[in-house]
Formats: sequence, structure tokens, C-alpha cells
Amino acid sequence: MTTPEIATVEVGGSRHYRVPGVDPLLPSVTSIIGALDKPALPRWAAIEAAKYAVENRDFLAQFSPEEQIKRIKGAPWSKRDKAASDGTDTHGVMERIAKGEPISFVQPGTEHAVRSVAEFWLEFRPRPIMVERTVVNPTIGYAGSFDLIAEIAGNGRTAMIDLKTGKNAYPDTALQLAAYGRAEFVADPDGSRAPMPVIEDYYVLHAPLEGAWGLIPYEITDADYHAFLGAKVAFDWKRDRSKAVMGSRMRLAVTG
Repeated sequence: MTTPEIATVEVGGSRHYRVPGVDPLLPSVTSIIGALDKPALPRWAAIEAAKYAVENRDFLAQFSPEEQIKRIKGAPWSKRDKAASDGTDTHGVMERIAKGEPISFVQPGTEHAVRSVAEFWLEFRPRPIMVERTVVNPTIGYAGSFDLIAEIAGNGRTAMIDLKTGKNAYPDTALQLAAYGRAEFVADPDGSRAPMPVIEDYYVLHAPLEGAWGLIPYEITDADYHAFLGAKVAFDWKRDRSKAVMGSRMRLAVTG
């Protein structure tokens, strides 16, 4: 990302935005959605750990059992972090394309996704309105950074387009898009604010690191925003209340 960013800090393991002129810190949209249960995640982690152990058994044999366990346990998260880094690099390329800036280097491992983004640009010819900006809703209490607001050539409608580089696109992205679309304003690091554009259409540009790309329309309704607000309630409870609900362990003295 080349656009100057609103500063973020970690609070209780979740990312929060320090928005000029807004107090307190605002949790990120993605951190809020992270409060929802993701039943597929443990299965994915178990599969990735097992695959790493099988594929690297000769390499692991040189280490102590404790070190082998440490490496196997960490394998899924190392893969996740690498994918996240590749996704960030691909987002940076799309930002430069949107701003008409030259691209002199592509991070190894992201070539396929970058090519997909370029093909999308040639096929749909979006006209950028805003690129990589931070949106804020201080009334509800959240902030987040969208990828692209643009008009897609031929229809003249204002669309929010979110780039995803993972293996699949998922329904719960609707909550993220709904939250962004209902932000109150667009914020800049210098404290200036811009009106939030009225979003008419929502899309996910799915440009995976491997496989076919596609532009996926999302139908965003009040129901999706209400689901996000439910996630916000769960997030707030976990962050602010969960540590206070349990008292100290007690045992009654046995007499007689």
C-alpha cells in the first residue's frame, strides 16, 4: 500500500485505528468480523500441519521431538502469514495500477495474481473514484480500509471492489462490504475528511495466487449490516467484558 495510512495499534490482539479527531480508538472491521466462529479454520490448520509433517519427515528427523512438534504446530501459520504477505503485495500493485503509476517489480510468488488484476483492469476498465482509503463510523465505533471505489466501464454505477487473493471467496465478506458502505466519512492522516460515496454495487475481485480469477457481485442488504452489528456486539463483549465476568475460584472448608 502506497497511500499514507491512518495509524493503527494492537489492542488485546486486535487491530484498532487511531483516527485524528476521533476518540477512543476504533476497532478494525476485519477484527470485528474475526469474533465470529470459523469452524473450517481448525480443520484447515490440522490438515496443513499433517501435510507438513508427512512432506518433511526426513528433514524433521534431525531435530528433537520437542522441536519437531514446534515446527509442525507452526507450519499452518507460517503458510498463512506468507499468503497474507503475498496478498498485501498484490494489493499494492492494484493500487499502483489504479493510480496510473508504473510497476517496476512484482514480488516472486504473486505473478499469477498480479496478472489476474491486470486482466481485470483491461476487461472491465474501471474508472477509479477512491483508492485504498480509510472509512470511519464513529457512531457505531469502527474503521476500515477499502481497496477500490470505481465506476465499471459501461454502467456508470459507483461500485466498491474488494480484492481477495486467497484460495476462495466467502459469504462473510458481505459483512465487511456492508460495514464499509455504511461508514460516515473517509478519513485522512492529516485529519481531513471526505464524504462517503453512495455505493450502488459491491464486488469481490477474486484474484488467487493460483487458479482462475473472477469478478463476483455481492448483494449487500440491511440484513448483512445487521449481522455485522451482531459481530460488533460479540467483539465488544470479548474485548471489554469477558475478563470481568468470572470471580475467583472458591472452595468451602469441609468440617466435622
